[in-house]
Amino acid sequence: TGFESGDGKFVFSKKLLFQDPNGVTGIENNAFVNVFPNPANNIINIAFDVQSTETLSLSLYDLSGKQVLNKQTAISGFDKETVDVSTLPSGIYFLNLRSESIQQTQKIIIK
Repeated sequence: TGFESGDGKFVFSKKLLFQDPNGVTGIENNAFVNVFPNPANNIINIAFDVQSTETLSLSLYDLSGKQVLNKQTAISGFDKETVDVSTLPSGIYFLNLRSESIQQTQKIIIK
């Protein structure tokens, strides 16, 4: 399964399978996250795939460390969240994502 990113590209999720020493096969409890487009103009899309319903805390910081955006939302399964960055000045930012299974910081360029 996947999403169209708006520019004709698709984002897909992979589930990692594991086999324990007893021969039991299952799905690893890890999350998939993809942030696009980067560089961004007006919006940032965050595609994710999580195993259960979680609260995602999303924060965007400028280069001086000032928080310019803060948002919390419930996420579940394979979905995407869209963030409007059209009012922010061009520059380099750091996107911090936190939930029960996501711990990620990514550099974002806004044109």
